[in-house]
Amino acid sequence: MELYLLLDHILRFEGFTSRLVGGLEEIQTLLRIAPSAMVLVESRGSAEAFRDLCLALRQDKAVSGVPILALIFQKAEREYVSAVGPEIAEIFVRPI
Repeated sequence: MELYLLLDHILRFEGFTSRLVGGLEEIQTLLRIAPSAMVLVESRGSAEAFRDLCLALRQDKAVSGVPILALIFQKAEREYVSAVGPEIAEIFVRPI
């Protein structure tokens, strides 16, 4: 949550808005209601679950064009990079 608050502050300063959502269905619903510049997904589970979420977003024609940015935990970079492949526009390692 503390990282979200920091990112929210930075994004708002740069003229963007952010919303905290809790899963695939909420992401899909929000993207259908409000156009978005990107989706930032923080990984808290396995690399496979993360990959499945990204693939589901890519397969949903209504939201497939929105870039996905991944925020992953340190020491798990290799696992996530090999799992997600080209579905992700950028991958960032969580600093804290």
